[in-house]
Amino acid sequence: MATITSKVSIQIAGQQPEFIQSDHPDFLSFLKGYYEFMESAELKLKTLGSVDSILYEEGDTTYITLENENRYRDSNNKILIQDTTNGAFVNGETITGQTSKATAVVRTEDINAGSRLFISSQNKFIIGEQVIGATSNASAYIDGYAANPVENIMQLMDYADVDNTIDTFFTEFKEAFMRTIPDNLTAGVDKRKLLKNIKDLYRAKGTRKGHQLFFRILLGEEAEISYPTKEMLRVSDGKWSEDQVLRLSATNSTILMEDSSASNGDIFILLEDSGQILTEDSIAGTDNLRNFIGQTITQRAVTDLSILAGGAYYTAGYSVIGKATAVVDGIFQYKIDGETVTEIIVNPGSVSGTFFPGHDVSGIDNADTNLILEGKINSIISKADLTAATFQSSQYFTTTDSVTVSADTGSAGQASIGTVTSGTIDNIIVDAVGSGYVAGEKIVVNNANTNGTNLAAEIAVVNGGFAPETGTLTDNFRITLESGTPGQPGEILLEESYFDYQTPTGTFDINETITGQTSEAVGRVINIDLTTKTITYMAVSGTFTLGESVIGSTNSYKVTLITNTVNNFEALEDDIGMVATDRIGLENQTTIGDSYTGSAIVQESGTGVGDITDVRVTATGYGYTSLPTLTITTASGVGGTIKAKGTKVGEISGINILNQGAHYTDLPSLKFNTNSHFLCTLLDGQLTLNETVQGSISGATARFKSQADTIGILKMDQLSLTPFIPGETILALSSGRSAKLDSYKKTIIPGAIGTLVDTTGRYIGQDGFISDSSMKIQDDYYYQDYSYVVKTGSSIVEWRDDLLASVHPAGWAVFGQVDIASLLQQLANITSVTSLGGLYSIVFTALLGMRLGTIDQVPINPTPMDEAIEPKDGTGKIYNPALKLYPGTAFTVYETITGGTSGATGKVDSEDVEDDGSRVMTYAPTSGIFQATEIITGSDSGVTATVYAVWGLRGVRDRTLHHRMHIEWQFGGEGFTYQGMPDYGALDSFMFAASEVESAASALTFSSHSVYTVRVPLTTLSGTILAGATSIVVSSPTNFPSTGTIQIGSELIDYTAISVNTLTGCTRGQHGTVATSHTLGARLDSVRWGMNQDGVSGFRLSDWATDYKGTALTIGDITTYPERKNNISPPTEVTLYKT
Repeated sequence: MATITSKVSIQIAGQQPEFIQSDHPDFLSFLKGYYEFMESAELKLKTLGSVDSILYEEGDTTYITLENENRYRDSNNKILIQDTTNGAFVNGETITGQTSKATAVVRTEDINAGSRLFISSQNKFIIGEQVIGATSNASAYIDGYAANPVENIMQLMDYADVDNTIDTFFTEFKEAFMRTIPDNLTAGVDKRKLLKNIKDLYRAKGTRKGHQLFFRILLGEEAEISYPTKEMLRVSDGKWSEDQVLRLSATNSTILMEDSSASNGDIFILLEDSGQILTEDSIAGTDNLRNFIGQTITQRAVTDLSILAGGAYYTAGYSVIGKATAVVDGIFQYKIDGETVTEIIVNPGSVSGTFFPGHDVSGIDNADTNLILEGKINSIISKADLTAATFQSSQYFTTTDSVTVSADTGSAGQASIGTVTSGTIDNIIVDAVGSGYVAGEKIVVNNANTNGTNLAAEIAVVNGGFAPETGTLTDNFRITLESGTPGQPGEILLEESYFDYQTPTGTFDINETITGQTSEAVGRVINIDLTTKTITYMAVSGTFTLGESVIGSTNSYKVTLITNTVNNFEALEDDIGMVATDRIGLENQTTIGDSYTGSAIVQESGTGVGDITDVRVTATGYGYTSLPTLTITTASGVGGTIKAKGTKVGEISGINILNQGAHYTDLPSLKFNTNSHFLCTLLDGQLTLNETVQGSISGATARFKSQADTIGILKMDQLSLTPFIPGETILALSSGRSAKLDSYKKTIIPGAIGTLVDTTGRYIGQDGFISDSSMKIQDDYYYQDYSYVVKTGSSIVEWRDDLLASVHPAGWAVFGQVDIASLLQQLANITSVTSLGGLYSIVFTALLGMRLGTIDQVPINPTPMDEAIEPKDGTGKIYNPALKLYPGTAFTVYETITGGTSGATGKVDSEDVEDDGSRVMTYAPTSGIFQATEIITGSDSGVTATVYAVWGLRGVRDRTLHHRMHIEWQFGGEGFTYQGMPDYGALDSFMFAASEVESAASALTFSSHSVYTVRVPLTTLSGTILAGATSIVVSSPTNFPSTGTIQIGSELIDYTAISVNTLTGCTRGQHGTVATSHTLGARLDSVRWGMNQDGVSGFRLSDWATDYKGTALTIGDITTYPERKNNISPPTEVTLYKT
């Protein structure tokens, strides 16, 4: 519609007779000119640009004009300056609209009389835009446009087309459909396109989306809309969340039985704990498990005919692994030890069947229904089992005390103390006796931060009481041998012995035979006290040793022995259990009518120095979750101090599972570790963190963690199996400090594992919490339910009226907030500050232009003013820093990479493979900046790769510093025998078919890792070593066995001894690996091999040489030859890492 395509003017010559064409050319020109005029449009102008003319003299306003004035162009008779840039429009020149860029040819001009031009048809000019002549350089602004009659008739129906209509008619469209939308919109907005899509804005009117769209149109900014109602404090506004979750890993290649088929389904060869056995060349799957959302996942049934009705092992107690399904509501993904673990939140009520660890689940890809996704089910932490018989807790915990998770298999589990019990203060113990005190003086109780109240007490006894005589205490009533009796001098012993135990897996029977698994001592059970966890036994042979596992012969139950009393003396008379702190008391009837409780016989007043002997609790109080601090109101007493002693005060009653972790398959070894709390008196100073504390009588040990002097609490972990004795002095071996132990209980928290587990219930956010300082009380103005805030880079006075007329919802209060960050972003785009003065120079140069990184934080960013390159991978994760690499072999985690061009270096953190096959490698930079297209090389693996893109460290202006802490730790302790290695027992009994039956009655425990290998980082190299080095210096050999195997990169190295920090007698490139050089700081792991009872290492699952008939046999034969699986001999080698 911009121009006329069918013109009469161009057809004039051909429509006239031949004699007219030949004899009257001027007539033809007249006709053509006439119709060209009829086809022309009228362009009305205003504000015509002036020309540079010559004045008579300075200050005069009279121009010098031509001698012969043109009567038709009075305004153009002035003499112009030679280099003037402006002029009058001339016929035949092209004019151009400076906004629309539309062009037209001037047919004739009527500037002097009508301020108008007659132009070739062009309706794309915009009212108000400037037009400039290409020849004259004259300028003016369009005031109106009138199409010619021919154009009006030919294009009448096109005026209804928003895209093609003339600007003046488009104004009428805006008046009809966009009356409330302002004319002055942000640069780049096409108003014609806006009008066609204006319904989107009107439909979103009153919503956050509508407001954001409006401000993009008006200001070209991304407005932030917030609602003060979300910052208002409301009663019971907390959002409680409880989910059922299932965690998956990538699938891998497992071994199937020979009778797997489409009809029978997959039949897996399983380990004892139901984990599948991998093939030697197992390949992890690459399915995008995030696309399980909204889909049903299915665990296929595992067919094992031998345990079904009619099978050889029917009713033998093995679970049938059937089909299980669930609907996926949500998904999260985590990196655990370099492995991507997918957490699935299942729909409540959608679960059917039981999910088993190590088995596959499958479902349809929600992005492509032609794809089937598969993942492998993880065994994860389900809870801390506080109902287990082995659970016990110290007192005086708070919910801020730390908890760690340990197990022989699995990693990344995290937990915290959720709740503790409240109790009473039943006793008050004397810390320092002092002097000058009087019975009846009151105790002052400070209940701050204890949650308790109503405790009251007073001094009951001073000057001391009457203690029992020597020889009357417990264990003193012994019968001695007569003179001349064999064995004298000495005392008569009973035949029975007894020991205290912990971590029972069941209860022994009376007369059951028990055997020490380390000492091989044998005994017969006589009596069991479940309350004190004491077993009385008759020794048959040998002597049990502390810390060993004792197993029963009937049901294979086990206990861990912590004390063993072999010398059980014959008592002279009944032992009444009297100890040195007991006192001689009055008979019951002699205290009737006393106003005070208590019966101890005490010295008369004035017979001592007034030292505190006893404190009487007159009211135990209630609600105490921690101990109060106590002081004494006294008239003359000095130097006396006392401590509260609680009952069920701060015992652990709930554990929150913060992270269920992955691959926790060994339930007996799963524990939640925290401190045990010791209530002490006479503490004489500050102990040193992590120093060893030892009992002066028991010899028991523990590691010191912290102390609270005001309440007399020492927090310690790593308690020895030998228990401390209440009343003994405990000594700190490094600092030399000491204290007297009043009481303690060792904290033992067992765990539970599963596949589909309930997460710990928790509040999402802080809504409704009075302690949340960000929440405000309703004021019915700003803080109310019907107000909102628009945050932009412009003041509200610039856009309030436009907003109210367009998208503002009625009845709401609107507030504006200037986004300083947006303004700073605009300022940061300024490249020169020279003209802004010294102040701005300081701001931009010293602050905004600051180079990222410091002397200690390398690399320093070479281009701090560049934009950051931080692409996302679709999960919301930002890689910073990272390298995008072309497809190829993966680098080794923690190895050093070096840029071939830049020389930059970094430590490999992780690698992810994208859908297109490219890789994203995150790394910790150590020096320099990597460059795109350069080749990087791994120091350990020797792998090379071409860098496709460099992400991060390219100008991000966020000055937030992230403190990265890497903590390395290992499991150990109980259950380790040969050189600190785990004892798996004899593996010969664990055959495929028969092993499950035999193991049910076996006393041995076989702990597999469910086919996932976990490395145990222990130390680093102290220097670079070559491939032939036989002595290796490490940062610290703590926790290394005296001889063993280490792993650096992919190389396994055997060593024979340790001298200070040097591993000696090293044999390089062992166990099928290749010796290579390693650099300073390289990670070094201690390899813990699985051991049999003879201490022989090196089991590895491989092909069997023959079956029991002597027929050659391989793993491949299992799926090739029918029934061959029944002929398989016990595995000769099995690779197991116990970590």
